[in-house]
Amino acid sequence: MAISKNVMIAIVAVVIVAVAAVAFVALSNGGGSDDSKDGARVGEVIKEKDFPDSKSRLWVYGNANEDDFMDETDVTALEAMVKGSAKRTQLADA
Repeated sequence: MAISKNVMIAIVAVVIVAVAAVAFVALSNGGGSDDSKDGARVGEVIKEKDFPDSKSRLWVYGNANEDDFMDETDVTALEAMVKGSAKRTQLADA
């Protein structure tokens, strides 16, 4: 028995909607929270004892070694922090 054109169109439409729904859920985490701490420190008051190095004039996140430059030494410092061979700094949060 041959399937009618309308039935085929309906089947294709259902498959397209199902694939779109699965893609939406996969990409949007189903509307749930991933419990990440992104931005958790925004607006947080830092105690004076926890201030970045007072000799540094560049107090921006990403300046991991707390000097006056954003350069490859920050990457090196971050890698050392990840390995556990260097102490974490206040500005290594980026």
